Amino acid sequence: MNHYATQLTIQLQYRKHRQYTDSTATTSIPGELKVTVRDEYLDGEYQRTFYNGSLGGNPYLYRFVELEDDVENWGVNVNKVFYFDNAEVEIAGGGYFVEKTRDYRTDFFNYRFSQTQSLDLAQSEDEALSIGSFFADDAVIDSTDVELLFQEPTADDYLAAQMIDAYYGSFDITFAQDWRLSGGVRYEDFRQVALAFSRSAFDPALLADKLSADAIEQASVMEDEYFTSLSMTYSQQSYQVRFGYGSTVVRPDLRELSPVQFQDPLTGYRTLGNPFLESSYLDNFDARIEFYMDNGDNYSIGAFYKDIDNPIEALLTESDGRFTLQFDNADTAYVYGIEAEWLTELHSDLLGGAFFTSGNLTLSDSEVEIAEEQRADLTNLKRRMTGHSKYVANLQLNYDSHDGMHQASVIYNVFGDRILAAGVNNFDDAYEQPLNSLDMVYSYYPTFNTTLTLKVKNMLGQNFEVEQNDVLIRSEETPRELSVSFSYEF
Repeated sequence: MNHYATQLTIQLQYRKHRQYTDSTATTSIPGELKVTVRDEYLDGEYQRTFYNGSLGGNPYLYRFVELEDDVENWGVNVNKVFYFDNAEVEIAGGGYFVEKTRDYRTDFFNYRFSQTQSLDLAQSEDEALSIGSFFADDAVIDSTDVELLFQEPTADDYLAAQMIDAYYGSFDITFAQDWRLSGGVRYEDFRQVALAFSRSAFDPALLADKLSADAIEQASVMEDEYFTSLSMTYSQQSYQVRFGYGSTVVRPDLRELSPVQFQDPLTGYRTLGNPFLESSYLDNFDARIEFYMDNGDNYSIGAFYKDIDNPIEALLTESDGRFTLQFDNADTAYVYGIEAEWLTELHSDLLGGAFFTSGNLTLSDSEVEIAEEQRADLTNLKRRMTGHSKYVANLQLNYDSHDGMHQASVIYNVFGDRILAAGVNNFDDAYEQPLNSLDMVYSYYPTFNTTLTLKVKNMLGQNFEVEQNDVLIRSEETPRELSVSFSYEF
């Protein structure tokens, strides 16, 4: 009779992590002036900058904004590691909870001119707009039909709240030394309400009616879903190969859901939210191979594919001489492409330090499809996704001194043209033009506790530009920035 002895060794390791944050952010704009004018050209030559009442809109618009965001979140994570003879297994679980509230109030004060009134504000391209001079002359005011209007639109204020309760469980198994299998499941309970109202006549009874149970129910979003992920990795000393899948969700922002107009701080456009937006669900597939050199250099190349249901798209409409950004769900969309990253040393001993380069490059394409019943005024039912560039490049040239006292980087970024917003009413899509950015950062460490940093941003000074139907419809100067900072750690 043969006897066999089997020895199993198990070691346990347990960790627990908790976090809590509470923050408040406020915005106060006590008086913002927006001027809407037209430039007149004759045979390609500039003639004047003017406003004509027949153009509609409000040439002088004062805006007063008060906003308060309160965010409270906390979470707990627990994991335990099991060590076997030929494997390591980590089991983790936890929860993450968010409560967010927003109170947004805005008022408008504008000058409304008659249909026949025309104002010349500049006679040359170099002349500053004489905004205040028009109101400084009593004789001009006496002979001009101007209406001073305190504007309280039907719904320009909103209250919003968001709650997320999320729980997850995951595993991470390393076996046969070279293989790693990871995965998990996340459950998310999402609740959100964004209710627009007006303080017309400052009537508390009207406000109470707007905040009725029925109104809150119509303005609410309540969703609960499960999301999964799974990946497999094979590792060797000089390379690593990974395949992965994951499902997730992109939910509309509070601003995108609230049916009020606001000024988008990134694009500068008047923007209107849509209370009927739905969440977008994504399936992500990716594959990547990474190479590690003996001298510390590393390279990687990967491919990805994303399938999107109900993607949120931005639309660009024009009225009263002004453009307005709006949001709506498309039917389906997909994104695919390849990306490469690298870190390479150029010289190990030059000017008392090492020079190396790093960066990443992404080449990709996308397509969004709008169902025929969703066409409305849209010009194109198939196109690239808004905000998607066919190429994005980030390049860095870095220097680290051997004594650890100096560090410098020159950073170059560029992206291809991308759709800022979909076109409607037979207008083509509006494309944000490629933007080349060159920055420099230098840090000096005179002692272990002190840092002196010099930053130069946007050295090329290229402008933000948007074109629609091959016509420049928006241009905004992006300033060069120079900053010096000093920090000391106690």
